[in-house]
Amino acid sequence: MPNRRIRRKREKQLLRRTLDAARSVLARHREVFEALAEWDRDPAPEWLRVLGPVPDDARVDLRPFVAGGSGITEAGGEPVFEGWTQRVVILASGTLGIRAIVVGADATGRLTMASDTVVRGPFPASAGRTADTASHRATSVGGRFETDGEFQGTRWDGAASRPPTASEIVALSALAGDLLRRPAAPASPEARH
Repeated sequence: MPNRRIRRKREKQLLRRTLDAARSVLARHREVFEALAEWDRDPAPEWLRVLGPVPDDARVDLRPFVAGGSGITEAGGEPVFEGWTQRVVILASGTLGIRAIVVGADATGRLTMASDTVVRGPFPASAGRTADTASHRATSVGGRFETDGEFQGTRWDGAASRPPTASEIVALSALAGDLLRRPAAPASPEARH
């Protein structure tokens, strides 16, 4: 009889440890699920979304347009990008992400290019992120506006790309027009690089 009691006691202890371990794994799975669900709810403010509105009080930096190298000239010897400018807006929200909008205009003020990029993250480590998994999510739309009104650009969602839709082009054009109309301040020397 005493051996039977000892054996039952050990079996109960083993079952209790097994049940406690299973509860611990279940709790961890719930944490991961909740972290992923929170990530998927995308709690970002509207201005931290590609083609979203830009806050009225956002700083617009005015910078000279710099091409891939200096000395690029037309046949007549005039610098191709003389007088061209770009307006840059950088919006950040702590750990939620960062948004960079760049709008280019030629010397006459005509819109030449625009891009809107949002990098969200980091992906919550509590959701099982490892060194091998992506920790941020990048989305962008951008390209150049031709003199005939055509738009040549790309929409990126992570590593996948596609041509932007007509509504995305209209939204990007409206966003660029808004920034071209806003007062801009010369960028600080540190911000120009």
